Amino acid sequence: MKTRLLEFDYMRAVAIILIVLGHSVYNSGKGFPLLLENLLRGGTAVFVFISGFFLHAIFAQRFEYRRFMLTKFKNVYVPFLVVSLVGLVALVSIWVFRDHFPAAKVGMNVFHTIKNFYVLYPHWYIPFIMVVFLLTPVFLAYLKLPIGRQLFLLAMLSVLAMFVHRPHGNANVMHSIAYYVPYYLLGMLYSQYQPWFLRHQKGILVVSILSVIFALIGQTYIWVWVGNSHKDFFEFRGVDLQFIQKIGLCFILLAICQYWARAKTEIHQLKEIG
Repeated sequence: MKTRLLEFDYMRAVAIILIVLGHSVYNSGKGFPLLLENLLRGGTAVFVFISGFFLHAIFAQRFEYRRFMLTKFKNVYVPFLVVSLVGLVALVSIWVFRDHFPAAKVGMNVFHTIKNFYVLYPHWYIPFIMVVFLLTPVFLAYLKLPIGRQLFLLAMLSVLAMFVHRPHGNANVMHSIAYYVPYYLLGMLYSQYQPWFLRHQKGILVVSILSVIFALIGQTYIWVWVGNSHKDFFEFRGVDLQFIQKIGLCFILLAICQYWARAKTEIHQLKEIG
């Protein structure tokens, strides 16, 4: 158990680094190699996969909904609200004391800032993951289904995700749910059927590497799209190759982190980050 959790400590740290790099590349402007940018962007998917794993591995056996939600509210949502309030106060101060906006315009700016349930853009993830937590009884019911039904639902939801892409500004929580739920389910299934995944790890790793390579080439050089694809839910824009790539990347990073976890010396830097 300790080794398994250690590999996910490492994987969580790698996911954090990947997200930081992805945002850094996005804010760096033009000139960054597109192939590498498409690989680095979209690291949130790895985080969602990890969250799904821990739902089954840690919480599913002795789940108490009220205690679970109170813990998440205290440890996740309250800090989010505090940081958001600080950010909003800073914005209002700028509008009032530097830009000298009238009260009506300041009020309108506040409304447009908070209407998507976050103040600072990277914090879109918190309202999304809180809704995921609220839906935990649904996910636990999914774990009780026969494997055939689990795989059918995973396949259908993955097809949906590949066509709906991510929402504009990540502002539509339910749209984000539709996109990210397959990663969450896959993490749950990995925990539930871990012995099977470990027995077939080499084959899964080969398929994952090929998926990442072909998805990267397709996104970068054939159906050219840089970074993450954001669109309206019902707008058609083809298949989101980033979704396929990040599914493969989850298993590649997991294999790497498992290799590190088996080493005699722990990587303390990654443990601190994770």
